[in-house]
Amino acid sequence: MIETLQSFSSGWEDTKGKSELAFCRFLNEHDEFKALWGRNASDFYSNVRCGILHQAETRGGWKTTKKDGAPLFEPSTLTINASFFRDALAKVIEEFCLDLDQRDWKDKRWKNANKKFKTICENCKTAQ
Repeated sequence: MIETLQSFSSGWEDTKGKSELAFCRFLNEHDEFKALWGRNASDFYSNVRCGILHQAETRGGWKTTKKDGAPLFEPSTLTINASFFRDALAKVIEEFCLDLDQRDWKDKRWKNANKKFKTICENCKTAQ
């Protein structure tokens, strides 16, 4: 979801060769993920996103929790609150949609989103 949303926001057709850039840019652009800004974004990408996606595990000492009241990120234990993260991501997606809804079709945000939409549609045509 993060790479896709960043693609819509940036007007990228895909994230091939830009996966880490997309992920880190997304985390660094949203206050909801402030605890992961800077170096933590890159480490999170490598150790959590890539670890879970490719090996079904976190790496580098990073952990996840769903403990109520835990912060998004606890740097001393490298622990991510998965529930907090999910809720923050849902909030950013909702805000992105609401923001687009209030903008003119000629606005740069819409132009970027439409570029990604067109690519998705073209990919559907070639997949048949």
